[in-house]
Amino acid sequence: MLAGVQLHAVVRSAKAGWAVGKAGGQIYITGDGGLTWTPHKLPATETLYGISLGGGLGLAVGEGGIVLRSTDKDHKVWSRITAPTKATLRDLVILDGAAPHAWAVGDGGVVIYSADAGKSWVPQSTHQTARLNGICFTSAKEGWIVGAGGVVLQNSAGGV
Repeated sequence: MLAGVQLHAVVRSAKAGWAVGKAGGQIYITGDGGLTWTPHKLPATETLYGISLGGGLGLAVGEGGIVLRSTDKDHKVWSRITAPTKATLRDLVILDGAAPHAWAVGDGGVVIYSADAGKSWVPQSTHQTARLNGICFTSAKEGWIVGAGGVVLQNSAGGV
């Protein structure tokens, strides 16, 4: 248990795991299946709500439109990426590939998309104003987004 830390998201890979939340500018990492967690400094103090790993890439999102990116093997080193929104981002997904694609969703119906492994992001229109809380893409053309008030968005043509 991590006393005094409010966590919002976790992702794992074999025995390793990464957890984010209202953690005072830190990400918590385990290498022993969750028995112990070690804090690692992040280049941000905003609350993080989502984290995803795929294709050697790690991305985390949170309040104020923050996007953090990691490409080191153990995902201990993170850099801040400029996003085209200041809305709080709640969740994200990465699709593996030569240049992994990623989508993030958040408050006010915001969806942002990266075609270059999270290096740059562009907004996508959803015609929604509801807070979007979760996203799942099974391929670059098939995905779902869910949000407040029962919002369910489906896409089968790529993008949103």
